[in-house]
Amino acid sequence: MVQFTYLAGALGFAVTPFIAFALIPMSPIGWRWLFGLGALVAAAIVPLRYLMPESPRWLTIKGKIDEAERVVRMLEEFAEKKLGHLPPIPPPLPEKILTKFPTAELFNRKYGPRLVMATLFWFFDYMLAYGVIGFAPYIFVAAGFTFTTATWYIALGSIGYIVGALSMAPIADRWERKYLVASAFSIATLAVFLYAVAVAVRSPIVLTIGAFLGAFATAFAVPAYTYTAELFPTRARASGFALADGVGHLGGAVVPFIIYLVFNPLKPLSTGVWTFVLLGIFEIIATLIVLTGPRTTKLRLEQVSD
Repeated sequence: MVQFTYLAGALGFAVTPFIAFALIPMSPIGWRWLFGLGALVAAAIVPLRYLMPESPRWLTIKGKIDEAERVVRMLEEFAEKKLGHLPPIPPPLPEKILTKFPTAELFNRKYGPRLVMATLFWFFDYMLAYGVIGFAPYIFVAAGFTFTTATWYIALGSIGYIVGALSMAPIADRWERKYLVASAFSIATLAVFLYAVAVAVRSPIVLTIGAFLGAFATAFAVPAYTYTAELFPTRARASGFALADGVGHLGGAVVPFIIYLVFNPLKPLSTGVWTFVLLGIFEIIATLIVLTGPRTTKLRLEQVSD
């Protein structure tokens, strides 16, 4: 379900470079129009959030039993339409019942290592993601590609978002999630190494293949969000996810300073290659870290996080 939801985002990712390709060259302030368009879309999302149902587990913890029953009935009706009949209810597993979750418990022996693991793999993954998003076009232009050429080939490659989202959908709940995430990170590593090759040989074809694989890997890695949420119990899922993903975003804040130290616009070919290689190394580290996490696929939430 998360993967199909992301498909809409994949369409947005795929369309945006073509919009940029049209808007930015039109005017010196074309880039402002691009950001303005994004702001309008973001504002439209706000009222839609109020239509989302709350987690019945969270509602139960808060004592809102009637509302939880309503959400469960809605989910049951949806499942019944898909399956024809509902399977028998499995016996309940023991679970701690708390009306609130002490944040300090996220740092105990069980959840502390998970929190550290998730924070670190997001940290290094965001170093790659924000390094490419923020600096790849600049490096390509400095290395000899024209702006329109670099943008055009990245736009062509962005079709990989759609292909990646559709490719993950049928296997997201079949294979172990941490291995799916690791495979996506591995594809992203290959993509950024191809960027290094594209700079070294100034090849638009290699650039397009790298852009496609990078976009594919981004959409293919969506189970990373599901996996992070599954690491923590319902009563602390939002807090655990927010800490892991939020602190992990610091990787995106750190990487510009690293690129500033490595990339020299006066020597764009050699330093551009090493910049992309370094970003690939960061993603390899993220891959190795996520493999240390626990299994979660096809397990009940109480088995993963009680």
